Formats: sequence, structure tokens, C-alpha cells
Amino acid sequence: MAQAPINPHAPAPPLPMAALLPPLALLLACLLVLPLISQGPMRPADPALAGLWSRVSASLAWLAGAWLLIRLIEVLVWERLMPRRGSVRIPRLLRQLVAVVLMSITLAVMLSQVWDVSVVAVLATTGAIGIVIGLALRNILADFFSGIALNLEQPFRLDDFVLLHVRGKSGPVAGMVREVNWRSTRVLTPEDNLVIVPNSAVSEATVENLSFPSPVYEHEQEILLDWSLDPARVGAVLGAALMEAWVQGATSGDKPPLFRISRLDGAGVAYKIIYLIDPRKKPRGPARHALLSCVHKHLRFAGLRPVPGLDASSAVPTPQQHPVDFAQVEDRLLAIGQISLLAVLTPDERHALAGAVQV
Repeated sequence: MAQAPINPHAPAPPLPMAALLPPLALLLACLLVLPLISQGPMRPADPALAGLWSRVSASLAWLAGAWLLIRLIEVLVWERLMPRRGSVRIPRLLRQLVAVVLMSITLAVMLSQVWDVSVVAVLATTGAIGIVIGLALRNILADFFSGIALNLEQPFRLDDFVLLHVRGKSGPVAGMVREVNWRSTRVLTPEDNLVIVPNSAVSEATVENLSFPSPVYEHEQEILLDWSLDPARVGAVLGAALMEAWVQGATSGDKPPLFRISRLDGAGVAYKIIYLIDPRKKPRGPARHALLSCVHKHLRFAGLRPVPGLDASSAVPTPQQHPVDFAQVEDRLLAIGQISLLAVLTPDERHALAGAVQV
């Protein structure tokens, strides 16, 4: 049996409760060994060596406790409590930031309580080094703090469809937000291309979130038809086409798309189609293709076609289309010719069928 392909953009699976066992086992082992080293038979004869072993065991116990706390937050809060309360996935950057803060606090307390090291002195000593490192890594730090700002402000969430109008780019970056990590935001485009945008560029960009407050957003498409066509006849054809497109899933929403006359000019009558798109289900390009395919099919079966505008060079209108009248044999022949199932008939058989059918 062939295996299903692996999706590299799929979210990481949640951690099981078994992930708590390694840090819990290490913590229990340190807590059991520490009394034996301090007072039990495993205590070395050399007091200095005994003190060193005791401090190492205590340090391991502190680190194991921090590891266990991080895993508990990961399993209980990030994977279970937050998705049920907020119905959203927590970005990886926020999880990693909380883990780094907890581990830093643990290291500071451990150095102070176990090794009798002044944390203030350590911070003062490393301050100058931190300034040098900050100047060297200013771009990385800008991306890092921009990522924190994005997680706090939340202009978008994971799986939102956004348009990022990045400064210096001619067009927006469009797609679904897959991940916000330490340095970049990853966007999956409708063409299944992964675009990685630095967090500093995202923080300076104009963000257009098409998934909020509703996951669907509106689009418009205009079709120009001839003056001579009856709006009631056109309405029946467009209504059937839009109903078929909605049933096929080309558009979203709980109702089929709408249409209305939007413009009258010398070229003809402009009908504007208003439809909804959910980019999580169908991107804009394929949705528009499916919708226009249905409109094209129904116009073709009705013997209609969109008209171009005025000829810019001669300013002469295009020939008019006459309204379809199925009482005429020619129009019946036109409709029969659009049906692929009847393509095997001879011309005489088509004429006979056109004269016998009833509309």
C-alpha cells in the first residue's frame, strides 16, 4: 500500500502526556540521589568533593523541575486549555519565549541558591558584552522583538488569510499564515509556495486580514451584455449559472451569489456579479475560474455572449445580439448544437429534432 505524502506545512502534533515522564524521572532521580550524597553511604570522604557533588545534584534537580514545568505548560495549557477556550493555536514563538523566560529565571535562582553567585554581579559583568552582541545582531534582534509585538498585538492568527503590503514590493504577499517564529512569518500562497517574510518587515507592513471578522470576503466580477437583451431573460440565465457555481463549491456563503445591473453606457449593459470566497477552502483564482466557467456555459447554451466595448480606434459599436427566441428553428438549432451528447446527429436529424422539440 502506498503511503500518503507528508505535508511539510502541517502543524506539529500535540505533545502526549508521556512527554512528562523524562523530566519527571530526572527530577525524582536527583531528589533521591541528593540525600544519599549529603548524608548517606554515597557521601565522598573528601568534604570538598562531597559539596561539589551535592551542588551538582541540586542544580540538576532545579533544571529538571524547570523542564517539567515547561512540559506541563506545553501539554496542559498550550495544547489543551487554550485551544478549548480560544479555539486558536498558540504560535510557536510565544511558547518558546515562555520556555526561555522560565529557564532563565530557574538559572538565576539556581546560581543564587546553590552556587552562592550574585545574579546582579553576573548581569553587570555581561552588560558590556550584551551591548556589543546587540549591535552585531541588531537585525536579528529587530526580527525577534517584532515577532513578540506581532504575538501580543495579533493582527492575524495562524491559518488566517492575509495580504501583506510590504514596503518596496509592487504587489502584496497573499496567503495563509502558517507560522510565526523567532525571525520570520511564513505565509503559504494559493499556489502552494511558502513565502518567508522577516518579522521586522511584517511589523512595518500594512496588514489586510481577509479572515477577520469573517473568514469569507467579497469579490465582484462584471459582465457586459448587449442592449437588446431582456433583463428578465438575462437574469434567468445568470441566476442558473450562479446557482450551479454555488452548488459546486466555487463560492462560499449560505446563499448563491448575487448580481445586479451596475452600469449603462454606449457599449451595453454591465451586470455585476457579487460572490463570497473562503480562501481556506478555495483560493481566489480557482474560485473565479469555476464561477466564470459556469457563467460561460449558461450563456453559451442560451445563445448569448459578452460584448466588448466600443472600438477605441473607430468608435463603432460591435454588432448587436438578438434575443434568443426558441420559437425560431434557428435558435433551437443553436441550442441543440451546444449539447455534446447530440453531436453525433447529422444535420438533417438536427433539423428534424429542432422542429419537433417543445421548450
